[in-house]
Amino acid sequence: ARGLSDSQKCRSNHGHCRRLCFHMERWEGTCSNGRLRCCR
Repeated sequence: ARGLSDSQKCRSNHGHCRRLCFHMERWEGTCSNGRLRCCR
């Protein structure tokens, strides 16, 4: 049972959902069920 979706988890961690992360950002996880990356 997962409470939050990966997209919501990303945003609550002050992350951004993108297809590619900027080089100064860290890839924290996934968004929209693995289609996007969570960048921070």
